[in-house]
Amino acid sequence: MEKSTEENKTTLEETVHGAPKVTTPTRNFKFDPEWVQVLINLRMKYAKLFTRHRNSASDGWKLVYEELKESGAPQYITMANIKKKWMNLMARFRQIKNSVVDDQSVTWPYFEQINRAFGTKYSPKPGEDLDKKSDSSLLNAINNDERQNFIRKLIELRYNHRHLFTGKKYTARYGWMIIRTLLQCEDRYSVEQLSKCWQNLVQRYKQLLRHESTVNITWPYFQLMHNWFSEDTAPKTDGIKSTIDSTQNIIEGELGNLNEKTEENEELKIKISREIVFAKLSDQINNVKIKQDLLNNEILRSLKNIEHMLTEHTCVCNNTPSNSSK
Repeated sequence: MEKSTEENKTTLEETVHGAPKVTTPTRNFKFDPEWVQVLINLRMKYAKLFTRHRNSASDGWKLVYEELKESGAPQYITMANIKKKWMNLMARFRQIKNSVVDDQSVTWPYFEQINRAFGTKYSPKPGEDLDKKSDSSLLNAINNDERQNFIRKLIELRYNHRHLFTGKKYTARYGWMIIRTLLQCEDRYSVEQLSKCWQNLVQRYKQLLRHESTVNITWPYFQLMHNWFSEDTAPKTDGIKSTIDSTQNIIEGELGNLNEKTEENEELKIKISREIVFAKLSDQINNVKIKQDLLNNEILRSLKNIEHMLTEHTCVCNNTPSNSSK
């Protein structure tokens, strides 16, 4: 009788609430995007508990876990799951933070949310060595107008020197070296960082173009990028055309009305030439090292083969009966 009552109760609950979904955990467990957002919000909510004091982090994770489950997260989510997910999120955040020049060009969906809460934690301390600073941290010290100015100049210089980016070996690197010199940021950004920033800008532009109406886009660099990418639209400059023209004249050797800056221009040309020569020499040295390593490996393989052959020959000689034994 009691069994029948329990069965009726279960049937009634299923009728009212729907049959419970049976989900089993998998080894390759993945968070749904909405639960990732909830996890980030909860971790931000209890951030003060993660002070590295004894047991404070454990208490913090316990509260995050309990509130996550109360919010309706799948029952099979474990404490280990959320800790591992958070570690992966922060690893990805640090990687992006240290590889982009402009935060607004990042397309990772969780970057802005984490950056609002923890971005300042990864900003450099005053007086920190420039070589150890990340590009994004450097720009955090600059106000928004200066940062946008820098990105706009980068976009326009990349367009005006597009003839250097032909896909041939070394040409892109030389192009970015010239752009870096014209931006006067050699002590702050590497060629690779500027190239990565451009890739992020292009990716963001294409993503917005696919999914948004151009009327509603507020990204500050969209119109400038759109001018460059539109075949029927002539490129325009916003207040820095004179700078671009003058720097382009320096590269092409057409100094025009810059006679008063002849020495400065000559120094700039020499500096660019030195960087290009240095890059070529570095590439040649690397090629020689690679060939030398291949040759050394080939010699080692040959020596091993000879050693193996001698060993086999010795074994054969030892196993062959001598004339005296006959």
